[in-house]
Amino acid sequence: MNKRQYERARRLGRCTQCNKVSDQPDKSMCSLCTPEFAKVAKKYHESLRRDAFNAYGGPQCACCGTLVDEFLTMDHIEGGGAAHRAELRGNKNQSGGGGIKLYLWMKRMGYPPGFQVLCMNCNFTKGKYGVCPHQRDVQDPH
Repeated sequence: MNKRQYERARRLGRCTQCNKVSDQPDKSMCSLCTPEFAKVAKKYHESLRRDAFNAYGGPQCACCGTLVDEFLTMDHIEGGGAAHRAELRGNKNQSGGGGIKLYLWMKRMGYPPGFQVLCMNCNFTKGKYGVCPHQRDVQDPH
């Protein structure tokens, strides 16, 4: 379904996936299509995430080395992640701008330099304190 067909279906109160009269008039999809679409969207998101991680060294924290996939995230090496997320979402009053929007942007840009895979702990402490304790301990072992 192209954008014009999608908009027409919404305007007519039809499901944008199957084009049947929607049983959820305030939603773009009917109750039958919603869970199926969610499955497809989740697979697509996981694929984009995996590709981004692989482009930046693989699914492993560049700092502590953890391999636990659920802990891993992308890091803006030189900082600026909050401003970049705001730019990606396009509206300062909305939340988001990370996740799938970031992975799509990376893919479109050919996976530019300036990013690395970090676990949530290393990414958070680097952002809050300027350096992760793992790196601080390596730089100053005393």
